[in-house]
Formats: sequence, structure tokens, C-alpha cells
Amino acid sequence: MNERPVAVVLGDGPVPLDHALDWAIAEADRRAVAVRVLGRTEVELARAARRVRAAGLPVTTRAVPREAVWRSSADASVLVLPSPADEFAVATALCPVAVVPDCAAAGDAVYVGVAPWTATTVLDAAAEEASERGVELVAVRAWTDRRVDLGVVSRRMLHAWDEAADRAGRDLDAALSAYRVAYPHLLLRSLVVQDDPTDLLETLSVEAGLLVVGRSERGLLARALAGSPVAALLRAAACPLLVVPEDGPQRRTLLPSPATRLARLTP
Repeated sequence: MNERPVAVVLGDGPVPLDHALDWAIAEADRRAVAVRVLGRTEVELARAARRVRAAGLPVTTRAVPREAVWRSSADASVLVLPSPADEFAVATALCPVAVVPDCAAAGDAVYVGVAPWTATTVLDAAAEEASERGVELVAVRAWTDRRVDLGVVSRRMLHAWDEAADRAGRDLDAALSAYRVAYPHLLLRSLVVQDDPTDLLETLSVEAGLLVVGRSERGLLARALAGSPVAALLRAAACPLLVVPEDGPQRRTLLPSPATRLARLTP
């Protein structure tokens, strides 16, 4: 098995009703990796370990305080947290973080929020999740333009709206072009909407199986999440939320990363 386990933090409720643990077990099974259970008492850790072993997966346990959870993300493939998640843990984690609500997702599709500055690591994670699950990937671009006010009915305003919407659509298509080639069997759909990105993604989470968003490296301070879509979605998303940190410096281009252009396109 891969040496990078799925790490999961136990919630405050009974272990048999822990949706985050269930999600972590399913994710570890898909990735063919072990599960690392993080909790506060030996009793709850032992109960959780039995559930993981019952699913046929190897498991390790660690008793850690909540404020030290981020340290367990250094060698994990994903850190799974129960909702509502601690913003500090999400902002400081060294791997992707999945935040799982206490209810089952209504849909199956993977939705990914794509802004002009979204890193390819975010799209990579979304494409992998959708491909492994065998479900549709919906790439979402929300756009706003101060020059566009549909409350003003005029030919000039309608033309400005069309231009802004077309520009957002072209940018999104450019960001997705490599993935259409790298994942020929993946059903990939673009969704371009004039709306606030937080409101749009929260609404779409009601019908999603997984919502994927990026976390800028500027978010390494918990206060940097304040006011961002990530901070709001941590509290409001109706489906599991996967927050993917960027690798390296902030992107300066919409072109796919070299890893996507070359590694994924190599037979």
C-alpha cells in the first residue's frame, strides 16, 4: 500500500455515527492506503480502529490534541475533519483537507470552483477524485463585472454582459483543455454563471457529491481565510468539501502546469 495514509479526526459524537470516519474509510479504500485515526481518548480510538479493520483496511491511531492535528498532515494524503471544521487546521494543513458534514451528500458529481488564479493542483485533485469515483466533473466559474448591470435594459448593457460571459467561458475552457485530453473517459462539464462565487458554490453543494476548492498559500495564517469562499463553505457546504493547498508560488498563468501537460499526457 501507498505509505501516505488518509488521516481522520474523530468528531465529538458516537463513533458509529461518525460521517467523517465513514468518508475516510471509503476514500482510503479507493486510494488503497491505510487509515490513521486521530482522537483524544484511547477508548474512541479503539472503537474507530475496529471499524476500519472491519472494512479490510490497515489502521494506526494517535491521541493528539485538536490544536496539533495539522502536524499529522505532513505525511498524509488527505486530512479528514468533521464539520464544522477548525479554520486553523484547514489553513495550516500540509495536505488537502476534506471537511465532512453530518449528513449524506445528495448527489454523486464532483464540483470544482475555478477562478482565474486557481492552481492546477486543485484541478488535478478534482479530476482524480471524479475519475476514481466514475462520476461527472463540473468545473464552475462565477464571474462578476462592475460594468454589467442587467437592471439597466439596453443594447449596450446586453452586449457587455455577453462579452463578460464569453470571456469567462473562454478562460475556463483554456484551463480545462489539458484535462479533456488527459482524461478522455471523464465526463467534464463547464458551468459559467454571473454570481457571487461563495453563494454559487454553496447552492451547488446541495446537489454535489464532493466540492473541491483551492487554498492560496496566503491562507497559511488562519486569519487569511476570513472573508474567503473557503471560510464560508467550511460552515455552509451541504456536501463534503475538499480544500486543496497550492504547491509552490502563486500562479501567474492560466496554462496547465508542466506536470499536467507532460506527465498526464505521456502514454
